[in-house]
Amino acid sequence: MSVLFCFPSISQERKKSKYYVSSEVGAGNYMTYGVDLNYILSDKYTFRLGYTGHIRNSKSTPHDLTTSISTPHDIMNTLQFMVGHAIYLSPHTKNSRINLAAGIGYTSIDKPIHWELVDTHTKNTYIYDTQVEQEASLIIQPKIEFLIERYFGFTVSPTIQISENETYIGIGFGSMLGNIK
Repeated sequence: MSVLFCFPSISQERKKSKYYVSSEVGAGNYMTYGVDLNYILSDKYTFRLGYTGHIRNSKSTPHDLTTSISTPHDIMNTLQFMVGHAIYLSPHTKNSRINLAAGIGYTSIDKPIHWELVDTHTKNTYIYDTQVEQEASLIIQPKIEFLIERYFGFTVSPTIQISENETYIGIGFGSMLGNIK
C-alpha cells in the first residue's frame, strides 16, 4: 500500500469544452442578421447550429415603382449546421482565435414575382405573387473571434453562402456571450 503513495502523481491539464451564443449583423449583397449556438471541443473542434436571415430590395421590382419601407423584399432564411477548427492567434494569452468553419444549410427564399399594375390614375400601385424556393446551401464562414473577457467577445466574419438560385457574399460583425475562454 505504501508503494502507491511513493509514485509521483502526474497531472495533466484537461482542456475544457466551451459553449456560447453569438449574434451578428452584416452586409453584402443582402443585409443579414443571425444567432448561433456554438460548442468548442478540446479547444480545437468547433460545432455551430444557427439561424441567419437575409433581406434586400427585390431585384424584380418594376422600374416605375416608388420604393419605400413597405416595398416588397427578397427574403432568405437559413438554418445551418457548421463544423470547423479553432486556431489561437496567440496560444499563450488565448485572446483571439480564428474559427475556420464550413457547413450546410436549409434555405427558404421568398421573392415577389408577376407584378401587375392596378391603378394608373394616381401613383403606381402593383400587386404581385410570392415565389418560395427551398434548397440546400453550402456555407463557408471563417470567424475572427476577439475574446475580450472570459464570458464576452466580438467577432468579424466574412461569409459566402451558395445555394442553387442565390448566393450571399458579405461580412458580419457580432458579439459572443458565454463560456468563450
